[in-house]
Amino acid sequence: MRKYSRAYALVARRIVNRVVREMSLKALVCHATSLGPWHHETEHTYARVDRWLPDFRPMKEGEAKRELILRYLKAYGPASMQDFSYWSGMKMRNAKPIFDSLKPYLGEVRVSGQRQSLLALKEDLEKIAETESVPVVRLLPQFDALIMGHKDKTRFLDPEHRTKIFPSSSGSRRRDARRRKGAGRMEDAEGRESLEP
Repeated sequence: MRKYSRAYALVARRIVNRVVREMSLKALVCHATSLGPWHHETEHTYARVDRWLPDFRPMKEGEAKRELILRYLKAYGPASMQDFSYWSGMKMRNAKPIFDSLKPYLGEVRVSGQRQSLLALKEDLEKIAETESVPVVRLLPQFDALIMGHKDKTRFLDPEHRTKIFPSSSGSRRRDARRRKGAGRMEDAEGRESLEP
C-alpha cells in the first residue's frame, strides 16, 4: 500500500507542477516568496499576478523577448549572445534575430584578453569606458549573478583557479574573486569559515 501512495504522490506532484507552470506561462500566477534560502531545492509560494504585481502589463512574445535582452544587458553587460543564451535558456538561433533587431540600441565593447567583442547598451558605453580595474576581494554567495550570469567565466576567473572556485563537491558556501580573477574560496566547515588561497 505504501508503494502505491508514494507513486500517487509523485504523479500528483508532477500534475501540480505542470498546472503551475502552465498558469505561469499564461501570466496568471508568479513566484511570490521562497520558503528558505535561495537554491534549486527551495519551495516557493505563488500568487496571482494581478495581486502580486498590480502594475503588470502583459506583452506580446516578441516585445517580451526584446525587453528581456535589454534588461539582461543592463544588469549583466557587457556580455555576449552566448552569455545571454546560457543565462536565459533561449537557444542562440532564437536569440540572434532579436539581438539583430536591437542593433540600434547596442554597442560593442572590446575587453583585453577576449577574442570577441561583447555587447552593451549604447547608453552604458560611456560608464563602461570610464571603469578602471581596481584590485578588490569579493565574497560571492553560491549562485551569485557574476557566476550565473555569464557562460564565459574567463573574464573574471583564471582557468587555473576554476577548481578552487567550482569544486567538484557542492559543499562550498561562498566564492572569492580577487582582482576580478578568481583566486580562492571560502568554505563553511563545521560552523567555521576559512579562506583558502
